[in-house]
Amino acid sequence: MRSRPCVHRLRGVIKHYPWGSRHVLAELLGRPAPSAQPEAELWLGAHPNGPSLVQVGERWAPFDELIREDPEYWLGPEVLARYGPRLPFLMKVLAVEQPLSLQVHPDAERAARVFAEDQHRPPSERRYGDPYAKPELVCALTRFEALCGVRDEAEIRAWLAASGLADWMPAGLGGADAVRDFFARWLRLSARERAPLLAQLLSAARRRAAEDPISRRVLALAEFWPDDPGLIAPVLLYEITLEPGEALFLPAGVLHCYLRGAAIEVMAASDNVVRAGLTNKPIHIEELLAVARFEGGRPGVVERQRSGDREVEYTLPRADFSFFEVDVRGDGVLAYPQRTRGPAILLCTEGHLAIQVKGGSLRLDRGHACVISNECRFPSISGSGRIRISCAV
Repeated sequence: MRSRPCVHRLRGVIKHYPWGSRHVLAELLGRPAPSAQPEAELWLGAHPNGPSLVQVGERWAPFDELIREDPEYWLGPEVLARYGPRLPFLMKVLAVEQPLSLQVHPDAERAARVFAEDQHRPPSERRYGDPYAKPELVCALTRFEALCGVRDEAEIRAWLAASGLADWMPAGLGGADAVRDFFARWLRLSARERAPLLAQLLSAARRRAAEDPISRRVLALAEFWPDDPGLIAPVLLYEITLEPGEALFLPAGVLHCYLRGAAIEVMAASDNVVRAGLTNKPIHIEELLAVARFEGGRPGVVERQRSGDREVEYTLPRADFSFFEVDVRGDGVLAYPQRTRGPAILLCTEGHLAIQVKGGSLRLDRGHACVISNECRFPSISGSGRIRISCAV
């Protein structure tokens, strides 16, 4: 029988991308702001591209190494049997100051197949870095803006017609096939071929900006990416605004682009992204067209189920993770959600909390995180604040 504690401090890894904020993560972590360079993402998990450090006694070690050393202690037999010796989810804090790439993620079957096919290629030419799907939840910490979900063909045609660009989507195809054909032809244009069309798009957007939000978004994107094929994104995708606590779930194949705001993102532990524009990173047009779904429909926010007045569970379709928000007030002690298995990552986003387990406790202030191993199934949370919890399922 082990005597070691089963709750451990976890120190996330910051990713520096040009679209990140110099304030959000610095302030969350209690550091001086503005930071020296943009800070875009805080990774909390064991993904090999950015494993968190976990404190075990006096030692701080990469989480993925600890899992390899003792997978059953960290993951438990059920998660280990289902996923192998890896943490199946990754939790991030996003700090979006500028629009980031127009992108999509593959499903599990395609990720595994393409990953295997590409093993003979140099790493720089491989389309995926791992054989896993990447469904994800994005939950707003502040007002959060995104482009997400393909508009119906009729909506796109109406906007093009009102903008004097009706001939851009010729007759012949209908529904999702028409939208896919339009987007495919647009992406396959050379930069030289696309330049006059971008000029037409921006001219139409300027004419209509006073009364048309799509035009205003096109012009806003052009401030950052004036010559980019992704400028067509607001014409094709719905603009979604999440208020704090609201969330979107993005399964495989859903085109999306985050525009501005801070959010928690929880996903299957994959870094597979296929980009179409609004980025300096590599784009893979044919792979994106093979993965993306073009059926129209405005996405809705994720339903939330309350347990009492303090715990909120976000209702997700089939995924490798669950996500909770717990509001802790005064001296109340709350039972940790019991509908989970395997390990959990906890992030304090407000206040001062204590994670209490048999044999001790761990204090978490705002911006602090911890991981609870599989062997600790009955912790409780006390103090005053708010905590977000990601678990394996």
